[in-house]
Amino acid sequence: MTWLILPQQPSCENLGYSFRVTAGLSEYWHNKDDARIFRSVGLGSQLVTKRNLPRSRNPDTAFDPVNLPIAFKLMCYDADGKNVPLEEAGGKFPDVIFGAGGNYFVSDRFRLILDGVAPGAVHFEKVKLSGPKFAILEQDWYLMMFREFADVLLEDRSNLISIYRRWAGWDLADHDQDPKLYAKRSSVSGYRFWSGIRNERTAPCNVASPGFTYCSDEVMEKLQAENVTGLGPAYEVTLLDDGDTATVATGAPKLFEGVYEPSDTTFVIPWIRSAETGGAPSNADSSVRDTDAVIRLSARTQKKYTDFFRDSSRLLASPKAQDVLRRFAANDVTFTPVTFVQTQFSEGFPQPEGYCVVTPKILRPFIPEISKKISAGIRLTGQLGLDAFDPDVVDKAQLENSLFWKDEQGSYYFSSNLWSEIENAKLTGLERVGEGVALRKA
Repeated sequence: MTWLILPQQPSCENLGYSFRVTAGLSEYWHNKDDARIFRSVGLGSQLVTKRNLPRSRNPDTAFDPVNLPIAFKLMCYDADGKNVPLEEAGGKFPDVIFGAGGNYFVSDRFRLILDGVAPGAVHFEKVKLSGPKFAILEQDWYLMMFREFADVLLEDRSNLISIYRRWAGWDLADHDQDPKLYAKRSSVSGYRFWSGIRNERTAPCNVASPGFTYCSDEVMEKLQAENVTGLGPAYEVTLLDDGDTATVATGAPKLFEGVYEPSDTTFVIPWIRSAETGGAPSNADSSVRDTDAVIRLSARTQKKYTDFFRDSSRLLASPKAQDVLRRFAANDVTFTPVTFVQTQFSEGFPQPEGYCVVTPKILRPFIPEISKKISAGIRLTGQLGLDAFDPDVVDKAQLENSLFWKDEQGSYYFSSNLWSEIENAKLTGLERVGEGVALRKA
């Protein structure tokens, strides 16, 4: 048996608090570039690449000298997630604290336990943590630097949805199955405590994989026997013999081969320009509130509005943009005329004219098990015919023939045909940042 540990900080149950280590003050760092790099990486981003992996999980720098600050800052949160003074915890901390940049900070007790059962598997770089009023804590703490890296999950045969949904934040009630994870027995041989890694060989979960921590059954038994606290949720990984090619978990992506096939429907995921709106009306009339029909202007320098722009969750369209939508996607959109109210920050600048809030249907067409939108990068090739760019994948039947729609999180999508019309009309305020495909039942 092998175990997968997620990079999440649980509450310290005996205290009712949770903890997190942050990068701390810039002046604590010897080099501003080191501080910037340490802060800029993370495990929840779709943009994680091998080049900007967390410092402690990057195989290219695993044995390089470590440039760290004088101290990191330790934060404390109560059961409601509110930041509270560190002294409320009474000087008692978990053995493992998840921290800035996707790194683990561990106690001296954890170091001794892991070194005893898996010597040399990781390098422990001694660090200082600061508490209230920047006082350095007396306890010894270590940044855990991984030395072993491997991707072992059989992603196409495992059910990862209930794991990935922690990142996606989507309502996946219909797919909330317990994870069932598989790996080849030969792939974990010799490993004891190691990090996943992003690479092209394991593209189905190449975004989330660098955040996965794996350990052998022997290591997990020791950690549990010693009542180590602070580790994230852990899931069993069942080991299969190399000759086993049949075992597949319910809900695994592999089951979709033969069920779905490519269609000729594709769609575009846009970046949409945001305009500076909000603020107090120039007449200080507190009764004026932003609605779909009334929007306050606050832009100090907003001299020209694009054809499309966002205001909070609303999408606004110019008369020119409305004309395109009415001609090609009238059945997918409602149009609400907008009155713009001048504020003290927008007086003297042109007021947008003829704009409407455009509201498309809210749809849930994604196929969670094989869509990047849900699963942080799962993809299949072969019978599904998906290309190598990790697309968002939807069920064509769930699109209801819509050319323009949005999801429950407020992201907007345009069919490729409608996008072509937008480009032909030279409408401004949108940029293509992603693509998706619609599959149909075979």
